[in-house]
Amino acid sequence: MKKLLALIIITFLFVGCSPKEETGDATLPVEENEVTETPTEEPSSEATEAVNILEAENEKAKEKIDELETEITHKDKEIDNLKNELDELAKELDDEKNKEANITPTSSGTSKFYHVICGSFSNMTNANKQKDLLKAAGFDSYVLHSGDYYRVISGSFKNKANADKQEGNLEKAGYDAFVIYSN
Repeated sequence: MKKLLALIIITFLFVGCSPKEETGDATLPVEENEVTETPTEEPSSEATEAVNILEAENEKAKEKIDELETEITHKDKEIDNLKNELDELAKELDDEKNKEANITPTSSGTSKFYHVICGSFSNMTNANKQKDLLKAAGFDSYVLHSGDYYRVISGSFKNKANADKQEGNLEKAGYDAFVIYSN
C-alpha cells in the first residue's frame, strides 16, 4: 500500500495537467501559439528515495523469482528421476516375483497348477494397484506378465481344493477371483 501511494505521489509530481489561463470566473484553454512556462518542480528527496527503494525491492523480488524458478526446475528434474527409479525398481521386483512364480517342471516334464486369478490388466500400473489392495487385505499376491496382459495371482496350488478355498476366501473379502488350470 505504501508503494502504491509513493507511486501515485511521484506520478502527480512528474505529470502535469494542460495549462489553462484564468480570466475572472471562467477558465479558458491556452491557445496553441502562446508560450507558457510550466513550473519545473524537482521531486522531493523523500519521493526520490521512495522510488529508489521501490526499484531496489523490485529488483530483489525479480532475483528471488528467478532463483525459485530455477529451484523448481531442479526439483522437477529430481522428481522425474525418482519416478524413473521407482518404475525400474517396481519392474525389477515384478520380474523377481515372476521368476519365483515360475515353478520347475516335475520329472514328467511339466508342472500343472491351479492358479487363483484376481484380475488381468493390459496396464502394469493397474495390476500393481490390485496386487497392493490384496496384500493390504492380507492376501499374498503377485503380478505375472503373460502375453499382452498382467495377471494378478493370489496363489498357485497343485490341489484344486486348495485353489477353490483361496478363491472362496477372496470372494468373501469382496474380491473377484477365479481358478484356472495351467501347465
